[in-house]
Amino acid sequence: MLFNASERMEKVSKRNFVSCEIPNITEISNALVMPMERVPRPPVGKWQPALYKLGVYESENLKFVESSKHLRNYDLAFLDKLIAVGDKYSKEELENVESNECFKVGVYGGIIFDHFGHFLIETLARLWYVVENNYKGRIIFYEEGKAMSRPYINDIFNLLGIKEQIYIIRKPIMVERLYIPEQSMFYQHSAKNCFLLPYMHLFNVTEKMLSSKVEQHKKIYLSRNKIKGRGEIFGEDKLELFFKENGYAVIYPEKLSMEEQIYLVGSAENVAGINGSALHLLLFNLNSPTVTNIIRNDWVNANFFMFDQLLGNHVNYIFAGKNRIDTSATNGPFEIDLTVINDSFWKIGLRNGNELLKLDTKSSIQERIDFLCNWRSQQTSTLHLKLTEEERMFRYMELILLNPKNLDNWVSLIKFCMHYRRYIEATAFSCKLIRIDTEEKYLPEYKKWAKELQDAGQLDEYRDIIGLLKKSNT
Repeated sequence: MLFNASERMEKVSKRNFVSCEIPNITEISNALVMPMERVPRPPVGKWQPALYKLGVYESENLKFVESSKHLRNYDLAFLDKLIAVGDKYSKEELENVESNECFKVGVYGGIIFDHFGHFLIETLARLWYVVENNYKGRIIFYEEGKAMSRPYINDIFNLLGIKEQIYIIRKPIMVERLYIPEQSMFYQHSAKNCFLLPYMHLFNVTEKMLSSKVEQHKKIYLSRNKIKGRGEIFGEDKLELFFKENGYAVIYPEKLSMEEQIYLVGSAENVAGINGSALHLLLFNLNSPTVTNIIRNDWVNANFFMFDQLLGNHVNYIFAGKNRIDTSATNGPFEIDLTVINDSFWKIGLRNGNELLKLDTKSSIQERIDFLCNWRSQQTSTLHLKLTEEERMFRYMELILLNPKNLDNWVSLIKFCMHYRRYIEATAFSCKLIRIDTEEKYLPEYKKWAKELQDAGQLDEYRDIIGLLKKSNT
C-alpha cells in the first residue's frame, strides 16, 4: 500500500516490472575488450548519460557488440526508455589498438559500480550465469572509481567464491571465446527471475556461516541515524524509539559485516526503515517479509517496486518527506513528517496498544534549526538559489540563535509561519515563546494565533496553545 503518495508514484507502483523470459547469452569469438575511459562532462545544462567509453568489439570487423552495453532507465516519467551508461569507441580509435594480452575463455561481468546500492543491484545483474553454471573461469570487469578498495565489494565477491576469478580491464585485451550474459535487471525498467540467483546463493552461504553464531531477529529496523553529513535525516530518533518499543531490533548496517547484514535482513519476517540503499538488502530475503518503507521525499526509485514484485514482499510505502526546499535528491538533508507517519501507522495497525509516535513539540524546534543549518551549509557550497520561503524562515531562526532573549524575533518567526500556513511549526515556536515570556507581554498575540489555528481546523495545535496558556495562568 502507498500512503500520502503522488499520482505519479501510484502509477509507477502499478507497472509490471517482472519478465519471465530467459536471458540471452552472446558468444563472441576473438573478442576485443576495450578499457573504460572517462568521457569529458558537457557544459552545465547539457545532460549526457554516457560518461565512459567502453565495450566489446568483434576483432575482425571492429563491430560493437550491443549486449556489452550497460543499460539503465533514468527517468520515472519514461520507464520504457533504456539508455547506455557507456559510449562506443570510434572506428579510428580501434584501428590503432594493440593488445598484448590474450585469454582463451572469459565471461563478461560489466561494471563494478563504486556505490553500495548500484553495486548490489547492477553489478550483480550478469552474475546469474556464473552462479547457475558454477563457472570457475575468468570474469572480466570494469572498475568504476576505486570500487575494488571497498570492503563490502570484496566481501560479496569472496562470499560468491569468485574473488580470484576477477580480472579488471586496464588496457585492451583479446579473448578467444567470450560469453556475455544479458543483464537480468535493468535499473528502473525491468528484471528477470534469474536476477535473484546470486542473492539466493549469498544468503545460503551466510546462513551456514552465522546461523549458530549470530542472534536472529524476526523484526528489524534499519537505521540511518548514525550517518551524519551526506543524507542526514532529521526526526529518525523518534522512529527508532517507536520501533524499539514495538519489538524491533534497531541495527545500523554500516556497523555490521556484510555477512551479518545479509543474514539478519535475509532471515527477518518484518523489516522497516527510511528509504535508501540499505533496504536493497531485502533482495536476500525470499520469505515475502512485511516491509515498512518510509520515503524521505516525494518520490521513490522504481527499483523498489520492481524488487517487491520479484520477491512477493508485503510493503507499506509511507511518503513522509517534510522538506519542501531544494535539497539534493540523494545528499539531503532530509526531514520527515511525523504527523504523516503517525496517521499511516494507525491505518496499517502498526502500534503497541495505544502507543504511537510521540510528537514532541519541544525538541522539534532544535531539530528544525539543526536541519536548516545542515541544509544551508550544503547550499552555500553547492547551489546558488533565490531566497526561498524556507531560507527566509532560516533567516528568522538565525536572528533567534544570535539573540534568543529578543522576543520580537520569536514573534516575527511565528507570524511568518502562520502567514505561510506552517501551522505545526508555528505551534511549536508559540509554545516555546509562551514558556519564556514570563511577563505575558504577547498574550493577545497567543490568543489571536490560537483562534487562527482553530479557524484553520488545526484543532490539535489549537489545544496545545490553549492548554499551555491555562497552565501559565495557574
